[in-house]
Amino acid sequence: MKTFKNLYHEQMSAKDSLDEWKHDDAKAFAEKLIKDYGQPDEVTQTMVKWYKLGAFGGDGTKEMETYVVDESIPHSFPDPHRDFVYTVMEIKVPSHMLDTLGHVTGSIVYDGLKKTVTARCGSLEANALTLQFVKDLVDGKIENDNDVAKKAYADRIRKGPLPKTFTPEEIEGIINCGCNQEPCETYGDVDESPAPARKFRVIDRAQRRKIAMRMKRLAKSASFKAKVARSKKRIASPEKMRIKALKLAKKKILMKRYPKYKELGVNQKIKIDQIIQQRYSGTINKLSQRLLKVVKRQEVDKVKKARDAKKDDNEWKQ
Repeated sequence: MKTFKNLYHEQMSAKDSLDEWKHDDAKAFAEKLIKDYGQPDEVTQTMVKWYKLGAFGGDGTKEMETYVVDESIPHSFPDPHRDFVYTVMEIKVPSHMLDTLGHVTGSIVYDGLKKTVTARCGSLEANALTLQFVKDLVDGKIENDNDVAKKAYADRIRKGPLPKTFTPEEIEGIINCGCNQEPCETYGDVDESPAPARKFRVIDRAQRRKIAMRMKRLAKSASFKAKVARSKKRIASPEKMRIKALKLAKKKILMKRYPKYKELGVNQKIKIDQIIQQRYSGTINKLSQRLLKVVKRQEVDKVKKARDAKKDDNEWKQ
Protein backbone atom coordinates (compact mmCIF):
# COMPACT_ATOMS: atom_id res chain seq x y z
CA MET A 1 0.00 0.00 0.00
CA LYS A 2 1.35 3.40 -1.02
CA THR A 3 1.73 6.00 1.66
CA PHE A 4 0.58 9.61 1.29
CA LYS A 5 4.25 10.63 1.13
CA ASN A 6 4.90 8.29 -1.82
CA LEU A 7 1.82 9.53 -3.64
CA TYR A 8 2.88 13.14 -3.04
CA HIS A 9 6.33 12.53 -4.50
CA GLU A 10 4.88 10.69 -7.50
CA GLN A 11 2.59 13.60 -8.28
CA MET A 12 5.15 16.34 -7.66
CA SER A 13 6.50 17.93 -10.83
CA ALA A 14 9.94 19.44 -11.21
CA LYS A 15 8.36 22.88 -11.45
CA ASP A 16 6.44 22.38 -8.21
CA SER A 17 9.65 21.35 -6.49
CA LEU A 18 11.85 24.11 -7.90
CA ASP A 19 9.30 26.80 -7.07
CA GLU A 20 9.96 26.08 -3.40
CA TRP A 21 13.75 25.88 -3.56
CA LYS A 22 15.67 28.30 -1.35
CA HIS A 23 19.00 28.40 -3.22
CA ASP A 24 18.88 30.33 -6.49
CA ASP A 25 22.16 29.00 -7.86
CA ALA A 26 21.10 25.37 -7.48
CA LYS A 27 17.64 26.19 -8.85
CA ALA A 28 19.06 27.96 -11.92
CA PHE A 29 21.37 25.02 -12.62
CA ALA A 30 18.52 22.50 -12.32
CA GLU A 31 16.35 24.57 -14.66
CA LYS A 32 19.20 24.64 -17.19
CA LEU A 33 19.51 20.84 -17.07
CA ILE A 34 15.76 20.46 -17.57
CA LYS A 35 15.89 22.79 -20.56
CA ASP A 36 18.78 20.87 -22.14
CA TYR A 37 17.91 17.28 -21.20
CA GLY A 38 14.22 17.20 -20.44
CA GLN A 39 12.32 16.37 -17.28
CA PRO A 40 14.15 14.51 -14.48
CA ASP A 41 13.44 10.87 -13.70
CA GLU A 42 12.94 11.49 -10.01
CA VAL A 43 11.69 14.53 -8.09
CA THR A 44 11.45 15.30 -4.39
CA GLN A 45 10.95 18.52 -2.49
CA THR A 46 14.70 19.22 -2.44
CA MET A 47 16.14 17.21 -5.34
CA VAL A 48 15.79 16.50 -9.06
CA LYS A 49 17.55 13.44 -10.48
CA TRP A 50 18.34 12.01 -13.91
CA TYR A 51 19.24 8.33 -14.14
CA LYS A 52 21.16 9.05 -17.34
CA LEU A 53 21.91 12.58 -18.48
CA GLY A 54 22.16 12.41 -22.26
CA ALA A 55 25.60 11.13 -23.24
CA PHE A 56 27.24 12.68 -20.21
CA GLY A 57 29.91 10.28 -19.05
CA GLY A 58 28.65 7.45 -21.20
CA ASP A 59 31.57 5.24 -22.25
CA GLY A 60 29.45 2.20 -23.10
CA THR A 61 30.16 0.40 -19.84
CA LYS A 62 29.36 2.73 -16.97
CA GLU A 63 26.33 4.97 -16.90
CA MET A 64 25.97 7.65 -14.30
CA GLU A 65 23.12 9.34 -12.49
CA THR A 66 23.16 13.06 -11.86
CA TYR A 67 21.12 15.03 -9.37
CA VAL A 68 20.85 18.60 -8.15
CA VAL A 69 20.03 19.35 -4.52
CA ASP A 70 18.51 22.50 -3.03
CA GLU A 71 21.70 23.53 -1.29
CA SER A 72 24.68 25.81 -1.91
CA ILE A 73 27.71 24.47 -0.05
CA PRO A 74 30.72 26.82 0.18
CA HIS A 75 33.88 25.11 -1.06
CA SER A 76 37.29 26.77 -1.29
CA PHE A 77 39.41 24.16 -3.12
CA PRO A 78 41.00 24.58 -5.55
CA ASP A 79 39.27 28.00 -5.74
CA PRO A 80 36.18 29.46 -4.01
CA HIS A 81 32.86 28.22 -5.39
CA ARG A 82 29.65 26.49 -4.26
CA ASP A 83 28.53 22.88 -4.62
CA PHE A 84 25.02 21.62 -5.48
CA VAL A 85 25.23 19.10 -8.34
CA TYR A 86 26.15 15.43 -7.78
CA THR A 87 27.27 12.80 -10.29
CA VAL A 88 27.56 9.10 -9.40
CA MET A 89 29.67 6.53 -11.26
CA GLU A 90 30.66 2.91 -10.69
CA ILE A 91 34.34 2.87 -9.73
CA LYS A 92 35.87 0.32 -7.38
CA VAL A 93 38.43 2.09 -5.19
CA PRO A 94 40.98 0.01 -3.23
CA SER A 95 40.81 0.68 0.51
CA HIS A 96 44.42 1.93 0.67
CA MET A 97 43.49 4.83 -1.68
CA LEU A 98 40.55 6.14 0.33
CA ASP A 99 42.72 8.24 2.64
CA THR A 100 44.27 9.90 -0.41
CA LEU A 101 40.86 10.79 -1.84
CA GLY A 102 39.79 12.17 1.52
CA HIS A 103 42.90 14.33 1.62
CA VAL A 104 42.40 15.62 -1.93
CA THR A 105 38.88 17.04 -1.52
CA GLY A 106 35.75 16.71 0.56
CA SER A 107 33.69 16.57 -2.64
CA ILE A 108 34.46 12.89 -3.34
CA VAL A 109 32.31 10.30 -1.56
CA TYR A 110 32.89 6.54 -1.92
CA ASP A 111 30.25 3.89 -1.23
CA GLY A 112 32.17 0.69 -0.54
CA LEU A 113 29.07 -1.52 -0.72
CA LYS A 114 27.80 -0.20 -4.03
CA LYS A 115 31.32 0.41 -5.39
CA THR A 116 30.31 3.88 -6.54
CA VAL A 117 32.03 7.25 -6.39
CA THR A 118 30.00 10.43 -6.04
CA ALA A 119 31.47 13.74 -7.17
CA ARG A 120 29.89 16.96 -5.93
CA CYS A 121 30.64 20.40 -7.33
CA GLY A 122 29.03 23.38 -9.08
CA SER A 123 29.22 22.07 -12.66
CA LEU A 124 29.09 18.92 -14.74
CA GLU A 125 32.56 19.64 -16.07
CA ALA A 126 34.09 19.65 -12.58
CA ASN A 127 32.28 16.41 -11.73
CA ALA A 128 33.52 14.81 -14.95
CA LEU A 129 37.09 15.87 -14.20
CA THR A 130 36.78 14.64 -10.61
CA LEU A 131 35.52 11.19 -11.63
CA GLN A 132 38.23 10.85 -14.28
CA PHE A 133 40.77 11.82 -11.63
CA VAL A 134 39.52 8.98 -9.39
CA LYS A 135 39.68 6.49 -12.28
CA ASP A 136 43.23 7.54 -13.13
CA LEU A 137 44.29 7.25 -9.49
CA VAL A 138 42.84 3.73 -9.32
CA ASP A 139 44.51 2.79 -12.64
CA GLY A 140 47.90 3.94 -11.37
CA LYS A 141 48.20 6.96 -13.69
CA ILE A 142 48.47 9.24 -10.65
CA GLU A 143 50.78 8.51 -7.73
CA ASN A 144 48.92 7.47 -4.58
CA ASP A 145 50.50 10.21 -2.48
CA ASN A 146 48.47 12.86 -0.62
CA ASP A 147 50.38 15.92 -1.82
CA VAL A 148 51.00 14.67 -5.36
CA ALA A 149 47.36 13.67 -5.83
CA LYS A 150 46.05 16.94 -4.40
CA LYS A 151 48.17 18.99 -6.81
CA ALA A 152 47.17 16.78 -9.74
CA TYR A 153 43.50 17.23 -8.87
CA ALA A 154 43.79 21.02 -8.59
CA ASP A 155 45.56 21.18 -11.96
CA ARG A 156 42.83 19.15 -13.63
CA ILE A 157 39.97 21.19 -12.23
CA ARG A 158 41.63 24.45 -13.25
CA LYS A 159 42.99 23.43 -16.64
CA GLY A 160 41.13 20.33 -17.84
CA PRO A 161 40.95 18.99 -20.47
CA LEU A 162 37.59 17.22 -20.34
CA PRO A 163 37.98 13.42 -20.34
CA LYS A 164 37.44 11.69 -23.71
CA THR A 165 34.64 9.58 -22.24
CA PHE A 166 32.60 12.75 -21.70
CA THR A 167 30.92 14.51 -24.58
CA PRO A 168 31.68 18.25 -24.48
CA GLU A 169 28.69 19.09 -26.69
CA GLU A 170 26.39 17.53 -24.13
CA ILE A 171 27.38 19.97 -21.42
CA GLU A 172 28.15 23.11 -23.41
CA GLY A 173 26.93 26.20 -21.61
CA ILE A 174 26.55 24.59 -18.19
CA ILE A 175 30.08 23.45 -17.45
CA ASN A 176 31.46 26.47 -15.65
CA CYS A 177 31.59 26.89 -11.91
CA GLY A 178 33.73 28.74 -9.44
CA CYS A 179 36.45 26.10 -9.57
CA ASN A 180 38.15 27.73 -12.53
CA GLN A 181 36.58 31.14 -12.79
CA GLU A 182 37.99 34.61 -13.22
CA PRO A 183 36.48 38.09 -12.67
CA CYS A 184 32.96 38.70 -11.56
CA GLU A 185 31.18 41.78 -10.33
CA THR A 186 28.65 42.56 -7.69
CA TYR A 187 26.67 45.03 -9.25
CA GLY A 188 28.78 47.01 -9.79
CA ASP A 189 31.95 46.89 -7.79
CA VAL A 190 35.22 45.62 -9.18
CA ASP A 191 38.36 44.76 -7.31
CA GLU A 192 40.76 47.30 -8.80
CA SER A 193 43.93 45.53 -7.75
CA PRO A 194 46.66 45.48 -10.41
CA ALA A 195 46.73 41.69 -10.49
CA PRO A 196 45.86 40.24 -13.93
CA ALA A 197 43.25 37.86 -12.47
CA ARG A 198 40.89 40.55 -11.20
CA LYS A 199 37.76 39.42 -9.37
CA PHE A 200 34.42 41.02 -8.77
CA ARG A 201 33.21 41.21 -5.20
CA VAL A 202 29.79 40.21 -3.96
CA ILE A 203 28.61 43.13 -1.84
CA ASP A 204 26.32 42.49 1.11
CA ARG A 205 23.57 44.80 2.37
CA ALA A 206 25.81 46.70 4.82
CA GLN A 207 28.48 47.32 2.17
CA ARG A 208 25.88 48.55 -0.31
CA ARG A 209 24.54 50.99 2.24
CA LYS A 210 28.05 52.22 3.05
CA ILE A 211 28.87 52.77 -0.64
CA ALA A 212 25.57 54.58 -1.24
CA MET A 213 26.18 56.93 1.69
CA ARG A 214 29.72 57.63 0.52
CA MET A 215 28.58 58.44 -3.02
CA LYS A 216 25.84 60.70 -1.66
CA ARG A 217 28.42 62.67 0.31
CA LEU A 218 30.81 62.87 -2.63
CA ALA A 219 28.07 64.12 -4.94
CA LYS A 220 27.89 67.29 -2.80
CA SER A 221 31.65 67.81 -2.76
CA ALA A 222 33.06 70.56 -5.00
CA SER A 223 36.38 68.75 -5.32
CA PHE A 224 34.63 65.56 -6.43
CA LYS A 225 32.60 67.47 -9.03
CA ALA A 226 35.81 69.04 -10.31
CA LYS A 227 37.45 65.62 -10.51
CA VAL A 228 34.52 64.25 -12.54
CA ALA A 229 34.69 67.26 -14.88
CA ARG A 230 38.42 66.71 -15.43
CA SER A 231 37.94 63.02 -16.12
CA LYS A 232 35.54 63.85 -18.94
CA LYS A 233 38.35 65.69 -20.71
CA ARG A 234 40.85 62.85 -20.44
CA ILE A 235 41.04 59.37 -21.91
CA ALA A 236 41.06 56.84 -19.10
CA SER A 237 44.19 54.80 -18.42
CA PRO A 238 44.41 51.26 -19.87
CA GLU A 239 43.75 49.85 -16.39
CA LYS A 240 40.62 51.95 -15.94
CA MET A 241 39.38 50.96 -19.40
CA ARG A 242 39.81 47.29 -18.55
CA ILE A 243 37.71 47.81 -15.44
CA LYS A 244 35.03 49.59 -17.46
CA ALA A 245 35.04 46.73 -19.99
CA LEU A 246 34.52 44.21 -17.18
CA LYS A 247 31.60 46.22 -15.82
CA LEU A 248 30.05 46.51 -19.26
CA ALA A 249 30.43 42.76 -19.87
CA LYS A 250 28.86 41.99 -16.49
CA LYS A 251 25.96 44.33 -17.26
CA LYS A 252 25.29 42.61 -20.59
CA ILE A 253 25.23 39.15 -19.00
CA LEU A 254 23.11 40.42 -16.13
CA MET A 255 20.53 42.08 -18.36
CA LYS A 256 20.32 38.99 -20.56
CA ARG A 257 19.85 36.54 -17.70
CA TYR A 258 18.02 38.77 -15.23
CA PRO A 259 16.37 41.66 -17.15
CA LYS A 260 14.36 42.75 -14.08
CA TYR A 261 17.43 42.94 -11.83
CA LYS A 262 17.04 46.67 -11.12
CA GLU A 263 13.48 46.12 -9.89
CA LEU A 264 14.50 43.54 -7.27
CA GLY A 265 15.14 44.00 -3.58
CA VAL A 266 18.62 44.07 -2.08
CA ASN A 267 18.58 40.45 -0.85
CA GLN A 268 17.48 39.17 -4.25
CA LYS A 269 20.20 41.20 -5.95
CA ILE A 270 22.83 39.73 -3.64
CA LYS A 271 21.69 36.18 -4.49
CA ILE A 272 21.84 36.94 -8.21
CA ASP A 273 25.29 38.49 -7.80
CA GLN A 274 26.45 35.23 -6.24
CA ILE A 275 25.05 33.22 -9.16
CA ILE A 276 26.75 35.51 -11.66
CA GLN A 277 30.00 35.20 -9.72
CA GLN A 278 29.87 31.42 -9.66
CA ARG A 279 28.65 30.65 -13.17
CA TYR A 280 29.47 33.44 -15.58
CA SER A 281 32.72 35.03 -14.43
CA GLY A 282 34.78 33.27 -17.10
CA THR A 283 32.31 34.37 -19.78
CA ILE A 284 32.42 37.94 -18.46
CA ASN A 285 36.21 38.00 -18.60
CA LYS A 286 36.27 36.79 -22.21
CA LEU A 287 33.49 39.17 -23.25
CA SER A 288 35.32 42.09 -21.65
CA GLN A 289 38.28 41.48 -23.97
CA ARG A 290 36.02 42.08 -26.98
CA LEU A 291 34.28 45.02 -25.36
CA LEU A 292 37.57 46.78 -24.66
CA LYS A 293 37.44 48.24 -28.19
CA VAL A 294 33.97 49.59 -27.48
CA VAL A 295 35.19 51.22 -24.27
CA LYS A 296 38.14 52.80 -26.07
CA ARG A 297 35.81 54.31 -28.68
CA GLN A 298 33.55 55.58 -25.91
CA GLU A 299 36.52 57.25 -24.21
CA VAL A 300 37.55 59.01 -27.41
CA ASP A 301 33.97 60.15 -28.05
CA LYS A 302 33.66 61.33 -24.43
CA VAL A 303 36.75 63.53 -24.67
CA LYS A 304 35.76 64.89 -28.08
CA LYS A 305 32.29 65.77 -26.79
CA ALA A 306 33.72 67.52 -23.72
CA ARG A 307 36.19 69.53 -25.82
CA ASP A 308 33.50 70.49 -28.35
CA ALA A 309 31.24 71.62 -25.51
CA LYS A 310 34.04 73.76 -24.07
CA LYS A 311 34.75 75.23 -27.51
CA ASP A 312 31.08 76.10 -28.02
CA ASP A 313 30.95 77.66 -24.57
CA ASN A 314 33.98 79.84 -25.30
CA GLU A 315 32.53 80.96 -28.63
CA TRP A 316 29.23 81.87 -26.94
CA LYS A 317 31.05 83.96 -24.31
CA GLN A 318 32.94 85.84 -27.03
